[in-house]
Amino acid sequence: MAVENALYVILMEKLKQGALVLPTLPEVALKVREAADDPEVNLADLGHIIGHDPALSLGMIKVANSALLGRRIKVESVNQAVTRIGLRQIKNIVTAMVLKQIFVSKNEIVSLYMKKSWMKTINIASVAVSLMSIYRENNKRSPLSIETITLASLVYNIGVLPILTEAEQHPDVFANPTFIQKAIVKLSSKISAEITREWGFSDELVFLAVIGAI
Repeated sequence: MAVENALYVILMEKLKQGALVLPTLPEVALKVREAADDPEVNLADLGHIIGHDPALSLGMIKVANSALLGRRIKVESVNQAVTRIGLRQIKNIVTAMVLKQIFVSKNEIVSLYMKKSWMKTINIASVAVSLMSIYRENNKRSPLSIETITLASLVYNIGVLPILTEAEQHPDVFANPTFIQKAIVKLSSKISAEITREWGFSDELVFLAVIGAI
């Protein structure tokens, strides 16, 4: 068997056998997403959950004070931050922040691809949200939401993580740009579907992960 095909074979075999280690969404993100979907939840409850994660707390405050929200008065607490950001956007912002923490590697080549993949994700999300905002302005009764397209664009490329993780575990064989790029093109969409399904996302988001990574 050619070395060039080894990574493909390993990943596909693990995928078929259910042995592929899929990235798990950090517990704090799961708690925030679950709470945000609860009709009885309030912003104080979300602030309390986020407050248990120092990095996430700082990130939320930075977002609340960013030029994006256009406010001159700075917030200084998590509760103030979540109040300014609002319930509808908190879930996706938290997801984006914790996903960024997953895209890391100590291997130089793998780290480069991690960064490239994350930047691609952010760029796609920015374009998708902008286009959806324009669409919503002209189609106010549309059932499509900015929240859904934001989440879809954040997770559509998640399938690259197991590929890069495998390359990191066997750097002498697989941490090669040619191998990695071919594996991403060939396998990432299928793996993205498996991950989003494992995370309990809707069938629509699983489908978007499949077609988005192609």
